[in-house]
Amino acid sequence: MARSGILYSDVAKAASQLTELGHPVTVDNVRKMLGDTGSKSTIAPYLRQWRENHALESESSRLKLPPSLLSAVQSLYEGMQQESEIRLSEAEKLHEEAVATLQTELQALKKRLDESAQAHQEALMELRLSQKEHRKTLETLERERLQSLAQQQQITLLNQRLTDKLQHLQMQEEQLQQAHQQFEHFQAASMRQRQEETAMHEGRLQLAEQQLRKTQAQLSETQAQAKAHESDLHNLSRLYEAALTSQAQLKQQLESEKSQSLTLKLQLQSSEEQQKLARLQAEDHEQRQLVLTTEKARLEERLHLLEQEMRRMQENLGTREQEHQTLLSTVADLSAALVHPDAETKEKPVAAPRKRRKPAAG
Repeated sequence: MARSGILYSDVAKAASQLTELGHPVTVDNVRKMLGDTGSKSTIAPYLRQWRENHALESESSRLKLPPSLLSAVQSLYEGMQQESEIRLSEAEKLHEEAVATLQTELQALKKRLDESAQAHQEALMELRLSQKEHRKTLETLERERLQSLAQQQQITLLNQRLTDKLQHLQMQEEQLQQAHQQFEHFQAASMRQRQEETAMHEGRLQLAEQQLRKTQAQLSETQAQAKAHESDLHNLSRLYEAALTSQAQLKQQLESEKSQSLTLKLQLQSSEEQQKLARLQAEDHEQRQLVLTTEKARLEERLHLLEQEMRRMQENLGTREQEHQTLLSTVADLSAALVHPDAETKEKPVAAPRKRRKPAAG
């Protein structure tokens, strides 16, 4: 649309002055005549209108058309020109509004896409952190499992050693019992032999006493061995009690480690649930991004349709220009018929008046 600062009369006056001065009537020259004011997009339509009016006036002055016919043609032309300009202005306004609306929607869509991409990136970062924590938890569980296996092996080794000690202690108790049995048997045999030797001969008493002293010495030695065995047994009992205490402590540690392992398993399950939730969020973000992409394609299609409508309106404007040229040709024919009515009648019949075409629906 033309700006309110520059009018058609200003452009027509400047163009007429350039014509009188013999200078070419161009947009730049008209703008200089106006004092370097007004934009070229404003001056150009007015200058084109002035040229058409000037051409019509020149043709009418050359053909000496009646003022009434010239006025009617000019009024018709100006009406068509104003109607074309109004429709073109409305079409440009609608196109600008549609473009502005689409640009606003595209900006909002880009913003939503950026927000979705940022949320998707954050979800991916959370998923990576969750996976990292999950790996750490698995490594901790693996270390604790290895420690638990090592402790179980230690417990098994201690149980084996305890079993060996018990077997050794049992063997020593059996040896002690055998020694006591041998001592009792020897003591009984010695007393029987002593009684028999006393009864049979006192001379053999000294031999019996010597044998008795030997037997007592053996008995003392056997008793000393028995005491040593009892001391070993007492030491083995203390070792057994210490082994039982260590086993109880190991069992308590094992129970604690089982409890920690259960806690870690629960944490692992929670981490897997969080990971599933993060994956669901990522899928939701991807679905939202797909919806936004579809909406963007729909808006681009609407913009394409508006551009097609604009091109169609421009084609209608070109059709109007052709009708205007046809009208000028008709006026020229009518002018020639008025100047030479007899010759025109002899050469060809009078052409029927052309009907005005209805403007195409915008």
